[in-house]
Amino acid sequence: MKDPHRVKAKGRAKRVKGQKEKAAEGHKRQCSECRKTDHDRRSCPKLVSGSSSSDAEVGAAVDENLQPSQSTQDREPTMTESFLQEFNFIYGPGV
Repeated sequence: MKDPHRVKAKGRAKRVKGQKEKAAEGHKRQCSECRKTDHDRRSCPKLVSGSSSSDAEVGAAVDENLQPSQSTQDREPTMTESFLQEFNFIYGPGV
């Protein structure tokens, strides 16, 4: 009888990993804003602290853009605008 430590184990074998895969395995993910490893971009304290003022600016910019100006009426609609126009034509506005 063979030594039990040398007997082939049951089940499917694991595939052999290359050097690049082995190197990437040890890599810790990090925040793309501040490069720290204890959080990611969504919960970055650098962005979270400044988000309240930037949200107000974004909301103000959206309100200004609700009424189309003369220059927006003269130009070709973008892909998104034409899609929304077609959607509203088929399903009706406010769906």
